[in-house]
Amino acid sequence: MLVQEYLDKHMLSWRIEDAVNATVRAKTPDPILFIITYHALFGAAALFGEEVVAVWWRKVRKMSREGLGGAADGGG
Repeated sequence: MLVQEYLDKHMLSWRIEDAVNATVRAKTPDPILFIITYHALFGAAALFGEEVVAVWWRKVRKMSREGLGGAADGGG
């Protein structure tokens, strides 16, 4: 399979661009963690429903703004 076919089949270009744009909008101090979590939450939406994921997403955005220390010590 050619690279472009693979990218198109899995919509990777769009997904990566979307995650990067969300990361820039969030101005997160840990962009890689944010991107990984962003994709994980969208995958979870299919399993748990969008309402549950929306709550998780708000927590992730809050943690990304405060840094991981706030969540680890019970602040998240």
